Amino acid sequence: PLATVRVPVLWFLADLDHNVPSDASEMRLLEVAERSKHADFQVKRLARTGHGFTVSDTGSNNEFHTASHFVPGYFDTMERWLRERRFIDRNKK
Repeated sequence: PLATVRVPVLWFLADLDHNVPSDASEMRLLEVAERSKHADFQVKRLARTGHGFTVSDTGSNNEFHTASHFVPGYFDTMERWLRERRFIDRNKK
């Protein structure tokens, strides 16, 4: 179960996700993190994106085939998070 995880966690949610209910998921994830007293559990919500984290106006899965790029904040947040925890070298680009 998620409550037993002790490694650092970065969990992305998409505001327009049609597959995963972001509000309910965020609430549940934060409850579990708090109850388990997890020291490094972050939930990051991204706007203007659906389940695939590509830029989207509606979040519909039908937009996947026309998506041209990932939503701003996805990769830079992930990279910063990984560097802060020294999972990747802070000095390499």
